[in-house]
Amino acid sequence: MTYPEQSDFPLLLAEIALKRGHLPEAATNYRKVLTIAPNNIVALNNLAWIEEKLHKPDARALAQRAFSLAPTPQVADTLGWILLGDKQTAQALTLLAMAHRRQPNDLDITYHYAVVLNESGHAQQAVAVLKAVLDGKIAFRDRAAARSLYDQLSSGS
Repeated sequence: MTYPEQSDFPLLLAEIALKRGHLPEAATNYRKVLTIAPNNIVALNNLAWIEEKLHKPDARALAQRAFSLAPTPQVADTLGWILLGDKQTAQALTLLAMAHRRQPNDLDITYHYAVVLNESGHAQQAVAVLKAVLDGKIAFRDRAAARSLYDQLSSGS
């Protein structure tokens, strides 16, 4: 018999590895969590994100499973971003718009929403979203990418 508490240590190790950018190590520990607690949303979502970054084929299935268990903005963001990478733009737009609506102050979600807006043919709307994000001086993971996309769209390239 396994107990959910048994997943606490590998989850902690995974989170530390993720924060340090050690994606394969984090993935290994998230998989350990999932063998003990198969419906752990944090492990499913973060493993999906890592698998997408590492171009692994199971990223989408993990994200879909996480979303079916907990359709939170963060999980919708992960699934939407993966779907966008899979050229499922309409589905990605639906998920990322929902995530942005529910978490408008999460700048990474907002950046992802702007990207999918642009990919969906709504470049002007994407520029407005990006401008609002970049006008604030708050640091976030995708700030450089957001600035690059904003500059590209603003110059008409």
